[in-house]
Parts: sequence; C-alpha cells; structure tokens
Amino acid sequence: GIGACWSIPVLAASQEVLGTFAISSPFPRSPNDFQFNVLNSAARIASIAIQTHSAREKLLWEKVQAESATKAKSEFLANMSHEIRTPMTAILGFTELLLEDEATWESAQARAEALQTIHRNGEHLLEVINDVLDISKVEAGKLEVELVACRPQSILQEVIAAAALRAKAKGISLQLTSSGGLPAQVFTDPTRVKQILVNLVGN
Repeated sequence: GIGACWSIPVLAASQEVLGTFAISSPFPRSPNDFQFNVLNSAARIASIAIQTHSAREKLLWEKVQAESATKAKSEFLANMSHEIRTPMTAILGFTELLLEDEATWESAQARAEALQTIHRNGEHLLEVINDVLDISKVEAGKLEVELVACRPQSILQEVIAAAALRAKAKGISLQLTSSGGLPAQVFTDPTRVKQILVNLVGN
C-alpha cells in the first residue's frame, strides 16, 4: 500500500498548471531535502518536456495550415487563370469577327448577338477579376456565396456562347439540348454556377 505521497505541480512559464508530479512511499513519513529536490527537478524537467512537445505540435499545425493555404492559393489561381482565358477567348474571337467585312455576317441580328456575347463575357471576366483581387477569400478558405433568383436556361446559354469559339477552333461540336424538366427559375449563386459549368465544359 501507500503510506505517504508527495506531489508538486508542473507549471508552465506562464504559471499555468500542466500537471502534477508525485512520489509515493510505502511508509508514512515526510520527504527529506533530497526527495523534495528530486520532486522539484522532476517537475521542471516535465514542464520543459511538455512545453517543448506543445510548441512542436503547434509548429507542425502551423506548417500544415500554411501548406494548405499555399495549396488553396495555387488551386484558386489555376482555376482563375482558366476562368480568365475562357471569356477572353470569346471576347477576342467575336471581336475579330466583328472587324471582318460586314458581308461575312448574315444579318444585323447576328452582329447584335455577337456584341451581346462580348458584353456578357466582359461582365463575367470582371466578376472573375474581382475574385482574384479579393485574395482574402482564399486565405479565409471560402468565397462568399449569394442566393438570388436566376434562370438556369440563361446561365447555360451564356456558358455555351462563351465556349463556342474555343470548341469550334478545336473541331468540337458544342450544343445545348434539353429533354425537359429544367425549372424556369431557381435561387442560387449564378456566378459560382457559371464558373462550375465553364470548368466542366472547358474540361
């Protein structure tokens, strides 16, 4: 059995109690000076070991967080570079067509549609640039998402119009077909949905 037990708190530099170090004896008696010094020394060593381990764990955690933030930034910038190229391709492609002889255009309506496509892609490009400039969103690990009423059909048409020239240049047929069941209106973030669809179509 235990006849006596002597303990001393293990303190951090801030005097926070980290634990307790104890020595027991089978006989009921008080500790002598040697045993008391052993307790003190053991408590100090335990304090150093615990604080060193905690500091190491903290450094490892901060390293993982920093690597995650760096990876998130790299992925974000890679996605944004793709997001920028897609509308820029559409803008440049339709601009080149508009600069050609008017005889190459079937109608004034076709020219108007080309201008509308340039305008839509210009707006989308501005949205993407705003996301790139707001790098704090990446560091926070999130992008703000809005919830507004929008038409899925319009979003799909804008995505197809933006990617049409790029697909044509690669000899790929790109068409939008619907088998029905598409709601006329939904509540979502049209910018994020468009970004997702642009990535899917681009891939």
